[in-house]
Amino acid sequence: MKVHNPFQSPLRTFSSVRRARGNLLRRPVFWAVALATLGGLAYVFIGGGNGWLAIRGFQREKTMLEKEVSEMEARRLDLKSDLELLKGNPEENARLRFEMERIAREKHGMVRKDELIYRFHPEKTVPTDEADKKP
Repeated sequence: MKVHNPFQSPLRTFSSVRRARGNLLRRPVFWAVALATLGGLAYVFIGGGNGWLAIRGFQREKTMLEKEVSEMEARRLDLKSDLELLKGNPEENARLRFEMERIAREKHGMVRKDELIYRFHPEKTVPTDEADKKP
């Protein structure tokens, strides 16, 4: 058993602690445990099921769903106004007559009696070289 000398310098005890710590940093087991701990923490906070990457994906999905909900709400309001309009009497409401006629023309291709329909086909563009050659 080692007897402590009260007249001994305390520097010797500090150097033994430093020596022990220095030996710890040289051990590969210490580094393996440290790297495994850091890797586990990185996985939990960055790549895990509730990590940073997953949260960003959830935020993007939430933004897309909110946009879709707002578009559907606008569509619902349009349909609701159309329904209120169509509940009215066409003989009394000029706007209703106009809307009914517009829908009949656009969606169903209907025309009035003795009405002429003009259809224009898009012109084919001729390259400038060919246009110059023709007399």
